Amino acid sequence: MKKEHRVKAIYFLLLTIAFIFATEWVARRLPFIFQERVGPLFREDPTYVFRMKSNLEALHFSPDAKINLVYHTDSRGFRNGEFLSNPVAGTFRIICLGDSYTFGDGVPDGKTYPQLLHQNLKSSPAQGTYEAINAGQMSWSTGQELRLLESEIFALKPNLVTIGFSVPYNYHALQMNKIMSIQDGNLVRVAVSRNRVHIVRQIMKWIPIYEFLTEHSVLFNHVRRLVLVALQQKDANQEGPTVVEVGKTMDETLALSSMILSDMQRQCHQNNAQLLVLLFISQDMVIDMKDDGKHPYFQFYHHTLNDLKSLKIPYIDFMTQGPAWSRAQGIPIDDIFLPVDEHYSPVGHQMVAEALTDWILKSRN
Repeated sequence: MKKEHRVKAIYFLLLTIAFIFATEWVARRLPFIFQERVGPLFREDPTYVFRMKSNLEALHFSPDAKINLVYHTDSRGFRNGEFLSNPVAGTFRIICLGDSYTFGDGVPDGKTYPQLLHQNLKSSPAQGTYEAINAGQMSWSTGQELRLLESEIFALKPNLVTIGFSVPYNYHALQMNKIMSIQDGNLVRVAVSRNRVHIVRQIMKWIPIYEFLTEHSVLFNHVRRLVLVALQQKDANQEGPTVVEVGKTMDETLALSSMILSDMQRQCHQNNAQLLVLLFISQDMVIDMKDDGKHPYFQFYHHTLNDLKSLKIPYIDFMTQGPAWSRAQGIPIDDIFLPVDEHYSPVGHQMVAEALTDWILKSRN
């Protein structure tokens, strides 16, 4: 190569690098670009479609830079320290299943409500030994939680299983659910299909320094997100944390939710475990209260309440407890539960842990 060609190549390389850095700098300052730099949190799974990675150590940055923390998971992909498969004799084991709120999205290690519950029970003067485990998985529906329950959780011999979910998110996630269906009046487990999203994800992993880019580049994650969402819309499938506004009708979603709760109760009874459901509020439900309950979120919420009552499944409804607790503590409702604007607070986890601690101690007396 001639010297002048080498010089041009070096100039072109330097200009390209400068352009990439400048574009990344601009991307981090544009309000309409989601400031995602958490790295690859999920791994694909043949049973659940996706789940949290095992032995994970991932950085999380909020869009407004108010949060800068690290997520850790154990060898099972749970946000929990390692624990024995079989509980120590005499231990009352509580396993907390749920979505992003239970996992503790935006909350530091040790401050999620399952971990606070463990600390509360450990320091309680009540007799007995307690153990609370956080098995929450980001972006999961109750359908995936049922699959986890029957595939892995019962083998861990829990005395109490809690299922916690944000009402709006579970509504959308069940709409998009592709691993559970109702056929001839029966709840059927469906094999995970591999679509274009799966193929593109695999191709992306061949990109040099892919892991580095997902952990450090807002621009790369934004482009990656746009591509995957476009494919999800075409496939009408949920393949990760993004919710696409297509899927089952309201009636189909309600029927699926009812059958999942019923099957959870049946299997918990068969495995000598008690079931407790936690209903979480979120800012989008507070906003939609102006609709006088006509919004689909409220239809789903009231339907879920009716299911829990008819099935006689105990539950704690933070839709009603949240506002009262907010007023008593002098804390805005937006700071209690997972809002839609990505501003997180551990305050809600303290409330949930306190309510759970009281419920468990009272139910065991």
